[in-house]
Amino acid sequence: MMTRLKTLLSAGVMASLLFFTLAASAQIMNPVTWSFDKEKIAENEYELQFTVSIDDNWNIYGFDVPPSGPIPTAIDIQAGEGYELLGVLQKPKAEVKFDPNFNMEISMYHGSATFRQKVRVLSSSPVEVKGEVS
Repeated sequence: MMTRLKTLLSAGVMASLLFFTLAASAQIMNPVTWSFDKEKIAENEYELQFTVSIDDNWNIYGFDVPPSGPIPTAIDIQAGEGYELLGVLQKPKAEVKFDPNFNMEISMYHGSATFRQKVRVLSSSPVEVKGEVS
């Protein structure tokens, strides 16, 4: 009876450890994080900064991806009242590598990269610039 109880307890502990191991490995990975900042560069002009930090062995695809390739990175700044965009989004040079998943050369970013957009504030009241990174 005692041997059987020890076996059941041992099996219960092993099952619990297996459950915790599976639960820990099933967590969602988030290898890419974004941060946003602004810098005043002139009277009523700001530079918006979108910085991506990418974990080792991961990447994000560039903005210009060939047809039938992966979904490209996009930064879309919404039109809004009280400000205007100055110029186009400034992007650092992406590395172009062969991606065997798509069987083509694709631009991509590794490590970190900062994208910049200049805006002019047209309002004397504070403005909120909204956009989306995908």
